[in-house]
Amino acid sequence: MILQDPVVKEKKAGPYSLVVRAPDSAAAGNMADDTVLEQLAGLAGKLSFRPELQIRGRRIAAYLADRNASVELETLKSLWDFARGTAGL
Repeated sequence: MILQDPVVKEKKAGPYSLVVRAPDSAAAGNMADDTVLEQLAGLAGKLSFRPELQIRGRRIAAYLADRNASVELETLKSLWDFARGTAGL
């Protein structure tokens, strides 16, 4: 996997290392704000798996960081709730 955008912000929050990649800080928007990242870590901390997000404009893609994990209905529901919570930030 090639991640082309540079890291514009990195923050340790609880058990998570949050990394924000974007063409530049302006493109990262409020996702580079410490308060938003702490809230995001709070949402992620409620999950039984490690999530990843991709945000482009008004679109959010949320998925399991472990590419080989089995996905059950409850996991999908948690992922959906996490994406909705992220959209609220």
